[in-house]
Amino acid sequence: MNESSLIEADNCGFPDILREKYACLSCLRWNDQEMTWLCEEHGTGEQVLVKVASEPGSFQRLRNEAEILAVIAAARHPSANSFPKSKELIFLEGPPYRLAMVRSYVPGHSLESLVESQPSQPGLPREKSLRYLMEILDQLDFLHHLNPPVIHRDVKPQNVIVDAEDHCHLIDLDIARMQREPGDSDTLVMGTRLTSPPEQFGFRTTDARSDVYSAGVLLRFCLTGEYREEADQTLPPDIRRAVQKATRFDPINRYQQAAEFRKDLRRLLASDGGRKKQICLKRTVSALIILILPAVAFWLYGFFSGTEVPDLRNESPMKITADLFGGDSDLYSEFVRGEFGNCSAAILPEGMRFVRYAEFTESLPEKFEGEPALLSAEELISYLRMLQDSDFWPKMSNLLIVHRNLTSLKPFATDYQAGYICLEFHGCILPSDPEPLRALMPSCYELACYEGTTVSWSSLDFLRDAAHLDVLSLPFDGKTAADLSALSSVPSLRILRLSDVPVSEKILAEIGRMEKLEILWLQGCGITDVSPLAGLKNLEELNLQNNEIRDDPEPDTK
Repeated sequence: MNESSLIEADNCGFPDILREKYACLSCLRWNDQEMTWLCEEHGTGEQVLVKVASEPGSFQRLRNEAEILAVIAAARHPSANSFPKSKELIFLEGPPYRLAMVRSYVPGHSLESLVESQPSQPGLPREKSLRYLMEILDQLDFLHHLNPPVIHRDVKPQNVIVDAEDHCHLIDLDIARMQREPGDSDTLVMGTRLTSPPEQFGFRTTDARSDVYSAGVLLRFCLTGEYREEADQTLPPDIRRAVQKATRFDPINRYQQAAEFRKDLRRLLASDGGRKKQICLKRTVSALIILILPAVAFWLYGFFSGTEVPDLRNESPMKITADLFGGDSDLYSEFVRGEFGNCSAAILPEGMRFVRYAEFTESLPEKFEGEPALLSAEELISYLRMLQDSDFWPKMSNLLIVHRNLTSLKPFATDYQAGYICLEFHGCILPSDPEPLRALMPSCYELACYEGTTVSWSSLDFLRDAAHLDVLSLPFDGKTAADLSALSSVPSLRILRLSDVPVSEKILAEIGRMEKLEILWLQGCGITDVSPLAGLKNLEELNLQNNEIRDDPEPDTK
């Protein structure tokens, strides 16, 4: 239903019993099974939507929508404000017997009407389309994490309203399904053929991935004005990959959660922003020429950090050449074409290289010989500046530090234009103060130590700004009793690995409230009772090695 498509106002058979409370303003839809009116509530002046069903099948859909809207409102979550509010369900005596549902009205225009209002140029601008889809995926992720989870099952342009402030609202949850038990089967085979996934028409049970499919079709429609997959050929390669992954036939090959799809779109949107900045700043500079390291930036760094930074103004400009790709000519060719999806920057003992992440990390242990090579703040700054001055920076997502002894973490406090960075340390020695990483946290999706890297950090307070952290992997040195209280600030974690650090009952309870956790390792953390973890419904892997778990934990008498 298009909430904003008002036809000429008349009462269209508006039930007399409802006139006592509501004034009919416009008839939005009329058919044999269901009628919808825009009304105004007497006394308050609030605009509401009144739906009246006249067939038993429509009765159930109205009850279903009212129930789900009540569940959404009860969640008391910021995302709940994006959905209409159910006001009342009224049985109208007959004959004919009818059921009326009253809910709040969402003023605005449907996404369908916005896209189709530009016939000369099909689709919406890329930035606007990505932003709309990120909002919709946020709302779907909220629905999917309700208790019980809610599957919308009818995500389509007509059911997205864009308000006056350019924000999106999902409406029409009448065929949505509450997934009360894993594997619950669908009781109704319904939906819109052009936007609904194959499993919604009898192939298998719908779940969160079904809404992901519809969101992928929605992104295609926003950008091209078309529903069919043939339109993907007109999309840029980066967006085409995301749309095709979301809309694969088999759900197991799609994004498994709305949040995963949103994360990729966020990277694309951030990359666009970075590209615009680069175009403005480097109109006459070749994409592969690296500017002279700015002395002013180094002076400021030295001033604020207390570190004396060498004057590099007389150095020759550096270039990113094929030599930095370790003989991987295909990866270098992709880099030259501006296709950075497979590319990660790795700072190795012998210098910096560009690598394919998956292939490179498989052979990492072979690269560790002897003591880690010293990596001074000055050398780290030079590598980061080299990356910043290239077209790779706005799209960089993986930065690997391999077999290095870092003297400072302060250089990492810089502007990552991609808005998304995964920072991994492999076989490294790290400073004892992690506080400089705080500035990195708003952009950080992964902070991980692997291959023998351990930390001696007494506090994780720097994590309090890590609003989007997805992966945290910290092996401690076994000698540090760290303050882990900041873990309560990162409920977004999907993967958490801690080892050789005491985890108190209070912290364990905080971890037990991380609803998105899928992988949890707590090795050698002094845990005796795992009952606080019982509520982690999405957990797929739990590793509790080197803990003495009691079969029947003693009650806490404190």
